Amino acid sequence: MEKLKIAGGYPLKGSIRVSGAKNSAVALIPATILADSPVTIEGLPDISDVQMLKELMEEIGGEVSFDEGQMTVNPSRMISMPLPNGRVKKLRASYYLMGAMLGKFKRQ
Repeated sequence: MEKLKIAGGYPLKGSIRVSGAKNSAVALIPATILADSPVTIEGLPDISDVQMLKELMEEIGGEVSFDEGQMTVNPSRMISMPLPNGRVKKLRASYYLMGAMLGKFKRQ
């Protein structure tokens, strides 16, 4: 990690872009299932859990695009179906996905 040594007495100016955290990403993406229209989430990290959620959302009928940290999910054609066991096991926070499906379809 790069370190900056700052001498006091001078005002700091500038801007930074803060990317999203993994823990918020794995909760926000499944929450899009509950929407009735397309949802866009910005600042997502490009990590395996985000990719796995994208694939799972597509498998249940969602239209999903993910590019440069921005994901758009259209949940209007999602259907209730059993999730594939292999993919769900790879996802560390699958309980968010199952909770959202229970909320939308009234069953897992």
